[in-house]
Amino acid sequence: MTDLLTRQSITGNAAKLPVFVDVKLIMTDRTLLLGDREPAYLCGYGFVPAQYARSLVTEMDTRLYDAKWNEDTEELSDRIGVFPELQRLFTAPGTGELIAMDSKARAVPENLKDFLQIRDVRCRTPYCDNDAAEFDHITPWRAGGLTNVHNTNYRCRWCNQAKETPGWHERVVREDPHTIRITTPDGAVYQSLAPPPTTVYRNPSPSLIAQACWLPAATDAAA
Repeated sequence: MTDLLTRQSITGNAAKLPVFVDVKLIMTDRTLLLGDREPAYLCGYGFVPAQYARSLVTEMDTRLYDAKWNEDTEELSDRIGVFPELQRLFTAPGTGELIAMDSKARAVPENLKDFLQIRDVRCRTPYCDNDAAEFDHITPWRAGGLTNVHNTNYRCRWCNQAKETPGWHERVVREDPHTIRITTPDGAVYQSLAPPPTTVYRNPSPSLIAQACWLPAATDAAA
């Protein structure tokens, strides 16, 4: 945002933002890693040769090959950023039917953002009560942390940066209710518990003795 504001102030023209293109290319691990000739499938297009599929992943060529090449097309190609993300698909032996998939994407999807905003409400650092603004991985993505409901939380910008301090460790110790154990560089240990959705804890099992209408049923069960 600072770069955009500076460029707008100096040149009078807002900087053009990068273009993010999501291309789904499906191939076997043998085609990707072992040089197998089995074709890959490019969603929205069809089957493509194995070698061409490998080149799309490994060469990361962002130029737009267009018969009508011009300056606008060249400028657009410079704005396209390529960040390959591998996502495993699990198929049933014999039939090849898709049965599961996982994700290595770092970005938090929109529906998960909505859930985290409802669950965490404010910054999850125990001694901080700031308005949350960023979605954060508890176990860092670079360390193998997954992008799922258990390994993500809602933090203010300051705390999201502070947890990058050497010696700061976090891990999920309970999933229901969602509980994070935080160890700071000075050795202090805190636990962050997600607040109840309605701010009131309810007893899931009311006392049978206090419910008069339940007494006959309880008596019959005892008999």
